[in-house]
Amino acid sequence: MFNKVEKKNKDNPGVIRPATDADVAWIAQHMRQSDIDEQRALGNLDPPWKFLRWSVELSSVVYAGTNPDDDHPCCIFGLGEFPAGYKDDDGWHNYWPVWLLATPRLECNRRLFIEYSSRFFRSGTSAENWDGRTLGNAVWKRNEASIRWLMYFGFEDKGTVFIPETGEKFIRLVRRPGGRK
Repeated sequence: MFNKVEKKNKDNPGVIRPATDADVAWIAQHMRQSDIDEQRALGNLDPPWKFLRWSVELSSVVYAGTNPDDDHPCCIFGLGEFPAGYKDDDGWHNYWPVWLLATPRLECNRRLFIEYSSRFFRSGTSAENWDGRTLGNAVWKRNEASIRWLMYFGFEDKGTVFIPETGEKFIRLVRRPGGRK
């Protein structure tokens, strides 16, 4: 469903499409403060573009949600697999990470983005699917928009992850195979 760019029309006023390098650069320059704060809560002091680039490189699929008014991306999100070395930490990296980084303009397009996100999560039936895999992420407790987004799609709170270096708490959100789509 998302292996090609969708054209805008009266039935598709917004677009979720494969992300480009230009989308990554745009999001990095305009990232919402809650996503920057979440990076800091993880102990990451790198500039936002480095964290975003790492997320993209980790991912099997990466999409941009664009603003229907000007075609600028208002978010970028993806799904991937943690490298093998990450799986030795008591299991909280034993799922495929789903992530979202956005600009403040995502709020203006929230309803449209939720509609298109539904298609993204349902597309697990495609050839390059993640059907049968456990999806998840640890989201900073104060990043309410990202928590709501994942919980809307059937991700469940599986406990708190404490980051000793920063003293911050993250909520581990997981969706097992067959979760709400």
